[in-house]
Amino acid sequence: MAAAGSSGIGIQTQCRHPFDDNRLDEETRRLLMKLADMQLNDGAWPWFPGGQGNDYITLYITTGFGRLRHLGVQLDPAMAIRSLTRLDAWVTERYNDIRPEHRDQNHLSRIIALYLYGRSFFLQDRPIARTSRGHQILAGPSDELLVGFGESSVASAPGGCLEAVWRSGDGARNHAIDQGTIRHG
Repeated sequence: MAAAGSSGIGIQTQCRHPFDDNRLDEETRRLLMKLADMQLNDGAWPWFPGGQGNDYITLYITTGFGRLRHLGVQLDPAMAIRSLTRLDAWVTERYNDIRPEHRDQNHLSRIIALYLYGRSFFLQDRPIARTSRGHQILAGPSDELLVGFGESSVASAPGGCLEAVWRSGDGARNHAIDQGTIRHG
């Protein structure tokens, strides 16, 4: 009975103080330690401890680090930055899998938009190599790719992609995003 009562008190305390600074700091420390332990040598994370690296979950975690930092949360971004080489290689591999005669077509998908969004948080930490497909998307044909989302309107393009284009620093495209349209040609 004592164990049941004491665990009930612990739950009551957690419910009364869900945003207690000490509790949040301890949970953050514990979860960051778990992420550090799970990160593989190549920078990827697996879905489960001991598993193989997975590019999607790596992208999701890295994007989370970027979003938190962008919101002002004080976290060491080293784990996320470590994953960028893996993610850049992954997007280049996806591009290389496209047959050369089809590479000028629109291949922007939600996962590529998430890559662009997540990667855009770390452009100052580690710029994308000018020869990579990620850089080509950010610096090159993004206008044409965004147009594929409907009626020359950026409104239907994945929001993360728009933020990535915005963070790339191209004034003309940023103005087009502000105006709500990107014109083809």
